[in-house]
Amino acid sequence: MSQLFPPGITNVSIDIIIYILPVFYLCRLQVPLRRRLGLIALFTMRGGAATVSLLRFIVLWQLRNTADVT
Repeated sequence: MSQLFPPGITNVSIDIIIYILPVFYLCRLQVPLRRRLGLIALFTMRGGAATVSLLRFIVLWQLRNTADVT
C-alpha cells in the first residue's frame, strides 16, 4: 500500500500546478467574454480532476494501516 503514496503525491502536485498556472494568463487574456468564460469552465473542470486526485490520496492515506485492502 505504501508504494501508492509517491505517485499519489506527484499526481496531486502536478494537478494543482496545471490548474493554477494558466489562471494568471486567463486574467490578462484579451478575448471576447464568451470565449473567456468557456476557458474558465474548461479549467474549472481541471480543478475537479485535481480535487478527485486529492480525495483519492486522502482515501489511500486512511487505508494505509488496513489489513484488508479489498
